[in-house]
Amino acid sequence: TQISLKNAEKEIVNSKKDIENHINEPVRTFCYPNGLLTDFNDEIKQLLEENDFSCALTLLPKMVTQNSDLFELGRIPPGEDFHTFKYCLSGLYSDISQG
Repeated sequence: TQISLKNAEKEIVNSKKDIENHINEPVRTFCYPNGLLTDFNDEIKQLLEENDFSCALTLLPKMVTQNSDLFELGRIPPGEDFHTFKYCLSGLYSDISQG
């Protein structure tokens, strides 16, 4: 969102092609640089879908559910140690963070 949509498309498409050529596999997922709400919008999400991406990850701390927007998937941080990691995966994180 910090550059024009045309430049964003050029960067995304060229990067996708470069990675695909390097790994000899299709690239279907995207991770927004920085991954914050200000780093993507509906136009960017549409651009990704039009260029054969199946989903995109953010750094927004939210659980993925059946109703999640596939181009705005959240991630839960792993925590400081194994105990906080287990807490994050337990489902309690979602209950508390949305409370």
